[in-house]
Amino acid sequence: MYCIHCGKEIADDSNFCPHCGKYVATNGPVGTQQMSGNVYRSSVDDDNIGWGVLGFFFPIVGLILFLVWNRDYPKRARMCGKGALIAVIVYVAFILAIVLIAIFFVTLGIIASGGMMSVCV
Repeated sequence: MYCIHCGKEIADDSNFCPHCGKYVATNGPVGTQQMSGNVYRSSVDDDNIGWGVLGFFFPIVGLILFLVWNRDYPKRARMCGKGALIAVIVYVAFILAIVLIAIFFVTLGIIASGGMMSVCV
């Protein structure tokens, strides 16, 4: 069975996770739905690459899911957060590359036209 808080594997008869120390409800077999307050949730926390892809293409959604799932589904939350972080880094690098290319071509145009004096006159 896996801890519903940290996602690490624990013994089937454990009441507490030896990794994070939190109480683990053992109401049913592994992978079944467990009752937590008034909300049913799956006891299986997967780190499927799909969550990272979702976070990459929709970084705001990835950030929101990271914040919401951080305690209950740490592996899913981590994948969403990684996808969102990678997306932001890629977007910033892309914008920076466009700005540098634009500056290069503007500078190249000024040099080809004879320098700043001919631009000002």
